[in-house]
Amino acid sequence: MSRFTVSAEAKGLSKVEYHPSYIWESTSGCQYQIPASVWVVFDGSDVRMSLDIADADALMSALAVALVEHAVAQRGSSSGPKAVA
Repeated sequence: MSRFTVSAEAKGLSKVEYHPSYIWESTSGCQYQIPASVWVVFDGSDVRMSLDIADADALMSALAVALVEHAVAQRGSSSGPKAVA
């Protein structure tokens, strides 16, 4: 499960951290498997995202597509989109 926490304003990306899966044990001895996640923290406020690996992978793919679309748009070619490496 992913969580998204937002405050009023963020001023840029602060850091991205990978957190591997682990087993957490409560004081009563119950154990819980905590899945791997990716944490994204932004500057200037308490804006952060905690993404499970599937959501982080989907976001990475979607961002790659958006960046390619932006590069094509910046070229402003009248002959249509060109391949962007």
